[in-house]
Amino acid sequence: MLVCGGSVDRTSLAGLAALLEPNFTVFNYDRHGRGPSGDTPPYAVQSEVEDIGAVIAAAGGSAFLFGSSSGAALALVAAASGLPVTKDYEAPFRFTGTIDHVVIDVSGAPFHDAAAELRIAMAEQ
Repeated sequence: MLVCGGSVDRTSLAGLAALLEPNFTVFNYDRHGRGPSGDTPPYAVQSEVEDIGAVIAAAGGSAFLFGSSSGAALALVAAASGLPVTKDYEAPFRFTGTIDHVVIDVSGAPFHDAAAELRIAMAEQ
């Protein structure tokens, strides 16, 4: 399941989806207020996590998550909230906190080669 960033819609991850589709069932959705997806103010992280949970349920009950930009933070929150996430790949930062209070710690988080890590992860499957 691909979780796009906040300033884009699912088309931003269409290239990655195309690369993954030969080996995986890919769900690339529009977050609240992006693309043709509707939105109900006010914004709430919990609503985004509930959406991720709904897509996971529709997908069969568990998922690998990949998030880009703020979608990476949502993927971490979704996994930390207990959703059935079997693997999680996202931005190189540490997450602590709860759904309502997220703390991102970038101290000591090394910049990494995302493309190389994705190739390794795909080869393991």
